[in-house]
Amino acid sequence: MCRTERSPITGADAGGTPNLPLLTAEVDAALVQLGDPAIPEGSREYVRGAHEALAWICGQRDEAA
Repeated sequence: MCRTERSPITGADAGGTPNLPLLTAEVDAALVQLGDPAIPEGSREYVRGAHEALAWICGQRDEAA
């Protein structure tokens, strides 16, 4: 992921270095978006990739995707 001032899924202000609550909120938001059948396929792939990376960073996955 690139360096940005905004969170990758919600667009929330990251305020510098993101903390674990912000990262896990992004994981949860990604799951909600992935459950939406109307999300365009290109967006779905982005959200899926972000979810997998964020879940790994948060320790919710044992290995990187």
